[in-house]
Amino acid sequence: MNNNEIRVPARFGPETRFEVRPAPPVPFRAAQDTEFERLKNRLLARQLAEAPTPGVEPSVAARGQ
Repeated sequence: MNNNEIRVPARFGPETRFEVRPAPPVPFRAAQDTEFERLKNRLLARQLAEAPTPGVEPSVAARGQ
C-alpha cells in the first residue's frame, strides 16, 4: 500500500466568463445555386444557338412525317 498521502490544496481563481456569439449564416448554398443557374443557362443558350432550326433542311422535315 501507498503510505504517502500528500494533500494538494485546490486553488481556484476568479471565474472567467465570455460571450460566444454565433457567426451570421452565410448564404453559401444560395450563391452556389445562382452560379449553377448561370452556368446552366449559358450552356443551354450555346446548345440552342448550335441546334439546327426546323424547316431549314427539308429532308429532316420529310422524315418527321
